Amino acid sequence: MTEPALPKFLIETNQTFIEAVAASGDTTEASSGSPVTKPTSPLETTKAFVEATTSGDVENMAALMTDDFTWCMLPATLGFPVKNKQEYLLHSAELRRIFAWLKVNVNNPLDVVQAGDTVVLHVIGEGALANGTPYSDEYIIISRCEGGRVCSIKEFMDSEKIRSVLQAGDGVGAELAT
Repeated sequence: MTEPALPKFLIETNQTFIEAVAASGDTTEASSGSPVTKPTSPLETTKAFVEATTSGDVENMAALMTDDFTWCMLPATLGFPVKNKQEYLLHSAELRRIFAWLKVNVNNPLDVVQAGDTVVLHVIGEGALANGTPYSDEYIIISRCEGGRVCSIKEFMDSEKIRSVLQAGDGVGAELAT
Protein backbone atom coordinates (compact mmCIF):
# COMPACT_ATOMS: atom_id res chain seq x y z
CA MET A 1 0.00 0.00 0.00
CA THR A 2 1.15 3.52 -0.74
CA GLU A 3 0.83 6.33 1.78
CA PRO A 4 -1.16 9.34 0.46
CA ALA A 5 1.24 12.10 -0.57
CA LEU A 6 1.10 15.28 1.51
CA PRO A 7 1.14 18.68 -0.17
CA LYS A 8 4.53 20.44 -0.04
CA PHE A 9 3.15 23.47 1.88
CA LEU A 10 1.81 21.16 4.58
CA ILE A 11 5.10 19.36 5.02
CA GLU A 12 7.06 22.64 5.17
CA THR A 13 4.59 24.21 7.62
CA ASN A 14 4.66 21.32 10.06
CA GLN A 15 8.17 19.93 9.64
CA THR A 16 9.89 22.32 12.09
CA PHE A 17 7.33 21.59 14.80
CA ILE A 18 7.45 17.84 14.23
CA GLU A 19 11.26 17.82 14.31
CA ALA A 20 11.15 19.71 17.61
CA VAL A 21 8.68 17.20 19.05
CA ALA A 22 10.78 14.27 17.85
CA ALA A 23 13.99 15.80 19.23
CA SER A 24 12.59 16.52 22.67
CA GLY A 25 12.25 13.58 24.97
CA ASP A 26 9.66 15.43 27.05
CA THR A 27 6.41 16.34 25.37
CA THR A 28 4.50 17.23 28.53
CA GLU A 29 5.08 20.89 27.78
CA ALA A 30 3.87 22.69 24.69
CA SER A 31 6.66 24.03 22.47
CA SER A 32 5.52 27.54 23.36
CA GLY A 33 6.81 26.82 26.86
CA SER A 34 3.38 26.89 28.46
CA PRO A 35 2.55 23.80 30.51
CA VAL A 36 -0.17 21.49 29.28
CA THR A 37 -2.82 20.67 31.88
CA LYS A 38 -2.39 16.97 32.55
CA PRO A 39 -5.74 15.14 32.49
CA THR A 40 -6.57 13.14 35.61
CA SER A 41 -7.95 9.92 34.08
CA PRO A 42 -7.74 7.92 30.85
CA LEU A 43 -11.22 9.22 29.94
CA GLU A 44 -10.17 12.86 30.47
CA THR A 45 -6.91 12.22 28.60
CA THR A 46 -8.82 10.74 25.65
CA LYS A 47 -11.32 13.61 25.59
CA ALA A 48 -8.53 16.21 25.71
CA PHE A 49 -6.68 14.44 22.90
CA VAL A 50 -9.74 14.23 20.61
CA GLU A 51 -10.59 17.89 21.29
CA ALA A 52 -7.00 18.97 20.53
CA THR A 53 -7.04 16.90 17.33
CA THR A 54 -10.34 18.24 15.98
CA SER A 55 -9.52 21.85 16.92
CA GLY A 56 -6.11 21.70 15.25
CA ASP A 57 -4.22 22.30 18.52
CA VAL A 58 -1.08 20.46 17.43
CA GLU A 59 0.97 21.46 20.47
CA ASN A 60 -1.47 20.02 23.00
CA MET A 61 -2.14 17.02 20.78
CA ALA A 62 1.59 16.22 20.67
CA ALA A 63 1.95 16.79 24.42
CA LEU A 64 -0.84 14.27 25.06
CA MET A 65 0.83 11.53 22.93
CA THR A 66 3.44 9.05 24.12
CA ASP A 67 6.60 8.88 22.02
CA ASP A 68 5.58 5.41 20.77
CA PHE A 69 2.01 6.52 19.92
CA THR A 70 0.16 4.64 17.15
CA TRP A 71 -3.11 5.42 15.36
CA CYS A 72 -5.15 3.41 12.92
CA MET A 73 -8.34 4.08 11.02
CA LEU A 74 -10.66 1.11 10.86
CA PRO A 75 -12.13 -0.93 9.33
CA ALA A 76 -8.93 -2.28 7.80
CA THR A 77 -10.69 -2.50 4.42
CA LEU A 78 -10.17 1.28 4.12
CA GLY A 79 -6.52 0.46 3.50
CA PHE A 80 -5.22 3.23 5.75
CA PRO A 81 -1.79 2.38 7.20
CA VAL A 82 -1.02 2.55 10.92
CA LYS A 83 0.62 5.88 11.76
CA ASN A 84 3.22 6.73 14.38
CA LYS A 85 3.33 10.02 16.30
CA GLN A 86 5.00 12.11 13.58
CA GLU A 87 2.85 10.62 10.81
CA TYR A 88 -0.31 11.26 12.81
CA LEU A 89 0.63 14.89 13.44
CA LEU A 90 1.04 15.35 9.67
CA HIS A 91 -2.22 13.49 9.03
CA SER A 92 -4.04 15.78 11.47
CA ALA A 93 -2.66 18.82 9.68
CA GLU A 94 -3.89 17.33 6.38
CA LEU A 95 -7.41 17.13 7.85
CA ARG A 96 -7.33 20.92 8.31
CA ARG A 97 -7.20 21.16 4.49
CA ILE A 98 -10.15 18.80 3.97
CA PHE A 99 -12.41 20.10 6.75
CA ALA A 100 -13.38 23.74 7.25
CA TRP A 101 -14.26 22.68 10.79
CA LEU A 102 -14.92 19.47 12.70
CA LYS A 103 -16.24 18.92 16.22
CA VAL A 104 -16.43 15.49 17.82
CA ASN A 105 -18.78 15.60 20.78
CA VAL A 106 -16.65 13.85 23.42
CA ASN A 107 -18.40 15.66 26.28
CA ASN A 108 -21.75 14.09 25.43
CA PRO A 109 -20.87 10.64 24.05
CA LEU A 110 -23.55 8.18 22.97
CA ASP A 111 -21.72 5.58 25.06
CA VAL A 112 -18.49 5.31 27.02
CA VAL A 113 -16.70 2.33 28.55
CA GLN A 114 -13.55 2.55 30.62
CA ALA A 115 -11.56 -0.43 31.86
CA GLY A 116 -8.20 0.37 33.40
CA ASP A 117 -6.22 2.50 30.95
CA THR A 118 -8.52 1.72 28.00
CA VAL A 119 -11.43 3.96 26.96
CA VAL A 120 -14.07 3.25 24.31
CA LEU A 121 -16.11 6.24 23.12
CA HIS A 122 -19.11 6.12 20.80
CA VAL A 123 -19.44 9.69 19.49
CA ILE A 124 -20.85 11.83 16.71
CA GLY A 125 -18.68 14.20 14.72
CA GLU A 126 -20.14 17.17 12.87
CA GLY A 127 -18.61 19.82 10.72
CA ALA A 128 -18.19 21.08 7.19
CA LEU A 129 -15.83 20.17 4.40
CA ALA A 130 -13.59 22.85 2.94
CA ASN A 131 -16.00 23.11 -0.02
CA GLY A 132 -18.88 23.95 2.38
CA THR A 133 -20.59 20.55 2.30
CA PRO A 134 -22.01 19.62 5.74
CA TYR A 135 -20.36 16.60 7.37
CA SER A 136 -21.61 14.22 10.03
CA ASP A 137 -20.23 10.83 11.00
CA GLU A 138 -20.37 8.31 13.80
CA TYR A 139 -17.18 7.06 15.46
CA ILE A 140 -16.03 4.39 17.86
CA ILE A 141 -12.72 5.51 19.37
CA ILE A 142 -10.65 3.00 21.35
CA SER A 143 -7.92 4.75 23.30
CA ARG A 144 -5.15 3.26 25.42
CA CYS A 145 -3.40 5.56 27.86
CA GLU A 146 -0.15 5.41 29.85
CA GLY A 147 0.98 7.93 32.43
CA GLY A 148 -1.57 10.60 31.49
CA ARG A 149 -0.89 10.35 27.74
CA VAL A 150 -2.47 8.49 24.84
CA CYS A 151 -0.34 5.63 23.51
CA SER A 152 -2.77 4.32 20.87
CA ILE A 153 -6.00 5.17 19.12
CA LYS A 154 -8.13 2.88 16.99
CA GLU A 155 -10.83 4.83 15.19
CA PHE A 156 -13.82 3.09 13.58
CA MET A 157 -16.05 5.12 11.27
CA ASP A 158 -18.49 4.87 8.38
CA SER A 159 -16.13 3.53 5.73
CA GLU A 160 -18.15 4.69 2.72
CA LYS A 161 -18.57 8.19 4.09
CA ILE A 162 -14.93 8.66 5.01
CA ARG A 163 -13.79 7.20 1.68
CA SER A 164 -15.84 9.78 -0.22
CA VAL A 165 -14.67 12.62 2.06
CA LEU A 166 -11.00 11.75 1.77
CA GLN A 167 -11.26 11.37 -1.99
CA ALA A 168 -13.21 14.58 -2.60
CA GLY A 169 -13.31 16.74 0.54
CA ASP A 170 -12.06 20.00 -0.90
CA GLY A 171 -12.14 19.07 -4.57
CA VAL A 172 -8.70 17.51 -4.23
CA GLY A 173 -8.91 15.34 -1.11
CA ALA A 174 -6.43 12.76 0.08
CA GLU A 175 -6.44 9.54 -1.89
CA LEU A 176 -6.76 6.40 0.17
CA ALA A 177 -4.37 3.53 -0.38
CA THR A 178 -5.95 0.63 -2.27
